Amino acid sequence: MVYERLYDSILNGQLKRGEVYNEQKLADELGVSRTPVREALKGLSVLGLVTSLPRRGVLINAFDGQELAELYELRLALEMRMVERIAKSPQDYDLSKAIRSMEQQCRALAKNDIDLFIQYSRQFHFDLIRVLNNRRIETVLENTWNMTKVMAQRIVAAAQNGQSILEEHQVLLDSLLSGQVAQAREALTIHLDNSLASNLAYYQLQSTAQNKAEILAR
Repeated sequence: MVYERLYDSILNGQLKRGEVYNEQKLADELGVSRTPVREALKGLSVLGLVTSLPRRGVLINAFDGQELAELYELRLALEMRMVERIAKSPQDYDLSKAIRSMEQQCRALAKNDIDLFIQYSRQFHFDLIRVLNNRRIETVLENTWNMTKVMAQRIVAAAQNGQSILEEHQVLLDSLLSGQVAQAREALTIHLDNSLASNLAYYQLQSTAQNKAEILAR
């Protein structure tokens, strides 16, 4: 329970990246002792979400450009295998859930509901990967995707690039349904490259703003 609550608090931005939190205060807020909090933080450190700082507390990790690039390289490797298998024999896979996720993305974007759009955008990728019935790949991809969840929500809201994301998803889905392997590979590569570029641009913007704030505070 403690692990899940801390995990969710990091992903939804309640615990802010780049800030240090006191273990005892976290325990008090959750109504538990420090022991389960410490054990939960150990698990979160394995995912790369936090770093323990002796005598200071726990740091909620922020990502630098290199770490973001590594995350997307991992995603590309995992999802490329997925699209190749599906596109080679689409008749062997039930893509009805992915089609439904596309429809839900369209409706969410039409309502300008960014949180819901991101939710269904994420669901679209998982609806595709799950047809392979490989739970290990699903788990790794879920952890990788979750690490950039908060940033993704802010990027779509700030850059207003939801329509581009939607169109990229549609091209990918159409390529898979029609069994066009090369086009599916290209569609996935373009989509993830664009997503990484947006993340890097947002990261650089945030870093610049933070540096400026630090200078003004001196």
